[in-house]
Amino acid sequence: EIELYWPVGDQSFIPEIESSGRLLISNASDRAVNGNAAVVYGRQLGDLIFRAKLQGTFERADFEFIEADGRNFSVRGTRNLAFSSPDARFISSEFRQIRSNSYSLATDFDFRDRYLGAFHIRREGSSLFGARARWQTYYRASAAYRISHEPWWVIPGVDEFKLRAAYGTAGSRPNFFARFQNAASGQNFGNTGLEPEFARELEYGLDMVLLKRFALDLTYAKSTIEDQILFVPLPGSYV
Repeated sequence: EIELYWPVGDQSFIPEIESSGRLLISNASDRAVNGNAAVVYGRQLGDLIFRAKLQGTFERADFEFIEADGRNFSVRGTRNLAFSSPDARFISSEFRQIRSNSYSLATDFDFRDRYLGAFHIRREGSSLFGARARWQTYYRASAAYRISHEPWWVIPGVDEFKLRAAYGTAGSRPNFFARFQNAASGQNFGNTGLEPEFARELEYGLDMVLLKRFALDLTYAKSTIEDQILFVPLPGSYV
């Protein structure tokens, strides 16, 4: 909390000019809490190794800001904003609450140390989006084949030769103000039905180890984004 006071007649604010009185009070509070819980399971069935992780997370963030500024006091020695001039009295406040929850399941398997795979699915909800689009589902699947671990592999000097591929989806969060129209500054048109950006990515790759000392990784990736979140300025007539 901040409180600044210049009594009537004070010259510390501007030495050449006597103050008509000013009181500035500002208070800000920023709190955040987050946590997660997870359960991990693993099992081996012959040549197959299977692992799974079930996880839940939550995030809570609260921000409060209040500021009051009064000038031109009619009564000397008072710190009551009611005695400041109505034309020189300003009060502003801001309250933000963000709530997010997510649940995910990640699995992967390894068969004979040469056939690899993984699958991840996540259900996520956030108050930053519109009421009808707060919950979304994302996923990712990947597979790899370590050809060099096959018994018939006979290429000398190539110690590791792995092919891999993956496909997945993801979303991104906007800032708190994206859903609200700001007519005062003209910065944003706002969208009360805001949906998350939706990204899809396809990836192919090759990993090699040569002569037990040189590594080569080649990757090709293609990503597309739908419903990209952009700030739209208000029309000039609203500014």
